[in-house]
Amino acid sequence: MIDVREVYDAWAPREAFWSRWVKPVLFAKLEPGDLVGAGPIVAQDAAWAPLGRDTALVIDLPGERSVAMGLALVERGYRPVPLFNGVPSLNALVMTQAISRDLVAGAAELRGRALSPEAPPAFLLDSARSGGGRVVAPGAFDNRWCVLVQDLPSAALLVDRGIRKLILFNELETSVIGDRSVADDLAHVLRRFQEAGLPIARMSPGALSATPITVAAPPAYRSLWYRFQVLAGLRRNSTGGFGDVVPLPSASGGFG
Repeated sequence: MIDVREVYDAWAPREAFWSRWVKPVLFAKLEPGDLVGAGPIVAQDAAWAPLGRDTALVIDLPGERSVAMGLALVERGYRPVPLFNGVPSLNALVMTQAISRDLVAGAAELRGRALSPEAPPAFLLDSARSGGGRVVAPGAFDNRWCVLVQDLPSAALLVDRGIRKLILFNELETSVIGDRSVADDLAHVLRRFQEAGLPIARMSPGALSATPITVAAPPAYRSLWYRFQVLAGLRRNSTGGFGDVVPLPSASGGFG
């Protein structure tokens, strides 16, 4: 039997400042079946992450690898902060089962680590959160989600907590048209950080070192309609997070 509270507390201990940003959605929906077929968490190389407390990290990898990288970063002194915000379900557009299994398995690892309450944050995202182009068909469970500005701390708060730079770890390519190596939703956040004077660098698997980047302004940047437009295309869940069944087309009425 899964003790949901223990798993959540391992990832979001009360004494850790960054715990207030941990998204509770997947934790609240944990079930015994989430451990079925669970194997060891695939180890990730976190040697690229700088030591010290002046750097915040954003990990934007496929879900289970994001969790695994977060756990590896504990050895470098970082506090992993899961931001996964899609409600799990069968027939879901964004699969979350592997993430849930690794959150449970990772809780046991975290309980055995002596991580400082002042450890800098490593925010964990699922790079598949937009559904990867899967068709949003009637009857499917649409749990696509996006990163919003309020999902991460403000640049001012980061600086106030001693953060002087941020590193994004992801796998997107840089376009010849410009630096499009940041997902559009995340760019709305990171661009604000950059404009506030927080330097941003990017690291990818296999790279020798992080490279400073200029985050391009995404479409509708700072538009008053951006949040409305984004949320209009997603399905909020009444229990929090994103996820609901795509309704079937209404049958047309009439006389035969």
